[in-house]
Amino acid sequence: MGARSGPDLEEALPRFLLRCEHDVARRAYRAAVTRFWRGADRLEPGVLERYADHLRARGFSESMVRWQLVVLGEFLEYARERGLVAADEAGPFPGGGSR
Repeated sequence: MGARSGPDLEEALPRFLLRCEHDVARRAYRAAVTRFWRGADRLEPGVLERYADHLRARGFSESMVRWQLVVLGEFLEYARERGLVAADEAGPFPGGGSR
């Protein structure tokens, strides 16, 4: 994971993935988060929008871009609720919010 990842976020990912009921979903969510962290050097406002632009430039369909952002938003919200990510670090989290 990127610079903001640290051990806490790396340890949070497996716990976050336990929320997925099916192995296929777990693998897809893990791949989405891992793909993001490979390209993100740090969390900051606008990073998710830039990542979406990057995916579009690589030929991802708009529905896949939205799905990636929702997965990332859910993971970042999960991390924020646990104090691992500040609410303003990446801007609004797609798919996040109170549950």
